[in-house]
Amino acid sequence: MKVLGVGESVIDTYIIKGATTKDSHIGGSVLAALIFLSRLGIDCEFFTSLGKDDEAHIIKTALNKEKIECHVHEQEKTKVNTIIVNDRNGQRTKKRSTIEHTRAKHIDADYLRQFDLIIVDRHMPELFYEVVSKKSPDAKILIDTSTEISEFTKDMIRHADYPIVPIETLSALTTEADMLASIIKLYQISKTPVTITMGELGSLLYDGSRIEFLPSLMIKAVDTNGAGDVYRGAFAYGTLSGWDQRTCAIFANTAAGLQCTRLGNVAAIPDKKLVELHLQRPRHKLELDHAHAYFKKLCSNTTPQPLSAL
Repeated sequence: MKVLGVGESVIDTYIIKGATTKDSHIGGSVLAALIFLSRLGIDCEFFTSLGKDDEAHIIKTALNKEKIECHVHEQEKTKVNTIIVNDRNGQRTKKRSTIEHTRAKHIDADYLRQFDLIIVDRHMPELFYEVVSKKSPDAKILIDTSTEISEFTKDMIRHADYPIVPIETLSALTTEADMLASIIKLYQISKTPVTITMGELGSLLYDGSRIEFLPSLMIKAVDTNGAGDVYRGAFAYGTLSGWDQRTCAIFANTAAGLQCTRLGNVAAIPDKKLVELHLQRPRHKLELDHAHAYFKKLCSNTTPQPLSAL
C-alpha cells in the first residue's frame, strides 16, 4: 500500500510558560500523519513547500530518517511557527508564520495513480483538484480542513472519502447551537459517513442514520499540538487495513490521546505497540449530552469547560 501526502510543513518553536528555554520540532498536519503511517510500515511520499534554508534541511533530514520520500516546491524561506504552551493543562497558543508561499499547481497524473490513499490539507487548493481529477479511481482521499469553513473546504468535504473535521468546523456550519442539525448538514455536504474530532472529549461518528460518541482515553495532557494530525494518520492506517469507521476511530482516538502525553508534534508521535497496549485502557465516562454541551459553548463563543469540570 502506498500513501501520498500533500500539504504544509513547518518548524514549530515551543515556548513553555514560566520556562526560559525554547525547543523546536518539525510539524505540519499531513507531515505528522505520514510519519505515523511510515513508522507502521506504510510506504509514504510527501509533496510540500520548503525554503532554501537551514529549517528546510532539518525537515528534509527528518523525513529521510523516517523513510519518507520528499518532493519539494521550492521557496525562499521555510515557515516557522511559535507555540506557547500552558504547562498546567497542555493547551497551546499558536502564532503562525507570516511567510507566504507561492502555490504549486501541477502533479503528474502517472505519478498520482500509483497511490492507494492521498492525504491533503487546505494549503494547496490547486493540487487538491489535481488529486481529485488525476488519481486512480480506486484511490481514497482523506482531508484536513483545519477549522476553516470556506467554499473550498466544503468542496474538500464533498470530494473526501473520509471526511474528518474538528468540532470547531462543525460549529461554523450553522448559526444554530444544534449539534445534530449541524452534523446532518455536514453529512448532506459529504454524502458519506463523517467523523468529528472533539479534542479532549473524543470523537463523533455519523453514517446518515445513527450518531455515536466515542469518549477519549484517560490521560494527562502535556501538549495538544499534533493530536488531530496523528488522529488522521491512525484513521488512515485503519482504512488501509480494511477496518470499519468505528474501529478506525477508536484506534485514532487512542493514538491522538497518547500524542498529548508528550511535548512536541512529531517528537510525541506514539508507536503502534503503545497504541495497541492502550486500546482497552479506561476512557472518560462521558455521554453524548457532554458533546452537545461542548458544542453549544463553542457556538456561543464561550470557552468550553475542561473535562475535569464536566
